[in-house]
Amino acid sequence: MNQSTINTRKFLNLMKKYGPGFVALSKTSGRVLAYGKDIKKMWEKAEKKNVDFTKITVTHVPKYGSVSLYISAKR
Repeated sequence: MNQSTINTRKFLNLMKKYGPGFVALSKTSGRVLAYGKDIKKMWEKAEKKNVDFTKITVTHVPKYGSVSLYISAKR
């Protein structure tokens, strides 16, 4: 998985399982390392797991079923 790329299907799965809230995704594997309803709780869970913060991407996940627009600009 590319460091900054997450496909729509994976994002929808994150919305179903973790939304609404914040998730910390591994840049290399794309796995969820920590999650929380607010960013502070997510950060505390990541610290407890000794996550390397240079190797994660923090993403806000909206409530499942909310209307969102996903635009992909491939060049």
